Parts: sequence; C-alpha cells; structure tokens
Amino acid sequence: MPLLEGLTRDSRRHAGHRALALSRITGDRRHIESYLRSRPPKRRYVPDHSALFRWLLDHGGLDPDQSRKLRSYVLERAGATQVYGALALWRHEGPPAAGELLALLSQYLDDDLFGPVAMDTLAAMGEHARPALPRLRELIDRTTRIPLCNGSEDAEMDGDERLLEAASRTVAAITAPAAP
Repeated sequence: MPLLEGLTRDSRRHAGHRALALSRITGDRRHIESYLRSRPPKRRYVPDHSALFRWLLDHGGLDPDQSRKLRSYVLERAGATQVYGALALWRHEGPPAAGELLALLSQYLDDDLFGPVAMDTLAAMGEHARPALPRLRELIDRTTRIPLCNGSEDAEMDGDERLLEAASRTVAAITAPAAP
C-alpha cells in the first residue's frame, strides 16, 4: 500500500482516481471519504467524482455530508460533473429527485457527448422519466440529422446515429412494464 500511495498521484484529469483505486483494492471507504473531505466546497473547476460516489453507494451508502456534496456537484455545475453524477444522485435519492433530474438532463439530450449518458440515467429512472418521452420521441422522429460539429461528415453521422440508438433504448426502458 505505501508503494501504491507513493506512485499514484491525482491529476486534474483523473481527480480522485487514486482514492478510488485504494478503496477498491482494500475495500476500505476511508480513502474516498478522506479525499472528498479534503475538497473545498466551492471551486472554479470541479472534476467528475461520480465514480467515487457510485463506489460509496455500493459500499454502505452516503453520509449526510457526502449526500450534500453529490447534490452540489450535480445540481450546481454544468457539464460532465452534472451528467455523469446524475445517475449517482438518482441511485441515492430516487423518485424525490426526479423533477430536478428531468429538468437538468433534458438540456443534454441532443448533445452527442453527454446525450447518451443523460439517457442512461433517464432509462434507470424508468417510469419516473415519462415526462421526457416527448423530447426523446422528437429526437427519434427527426427527419434531419442533429447539427453536430465533430470534424467530419462521417463523425457527425456516427454521433447522430448514436443519439438515435440511445434515445430508442431509453424510450424502451421508460415504457417497459414495471417488474412485479
């Protein structure tokens, strides 16, 4: 463990991965908990910590401070932190967070980078994501490609097709009959 701790250093790009690796190896939550406690509450740059929160959810849940941090990361910061953390927030809070998550995720549905991730959360929300169905069906029923800037016409076509496929899967998950 001391060798691993000495060799691995967090970077801005992979913030928290050292703590996550140590917790996965040892099964000990304290590495992630210590890392999250050491983060200032308000920073200009907030990295995506969704993997840390998911690990904590899978290994005993979140304490009140971690819950507040997760809500802050997801609901107050636009971009990757918000989209990737939405599923962790849904897993933690469930239906009471549905309205906030629907409002947040709907703005990403036609984004080729974040759209499929947002749709994964909507799919996990199941029937609670029904208000998003008109927007998803609108994406599916488009007769023109979604305007993207991916560098080439082929890349734009691929991005549009990935969004269409993700939207179709999401609609199927939301409209599937609930398991008994």
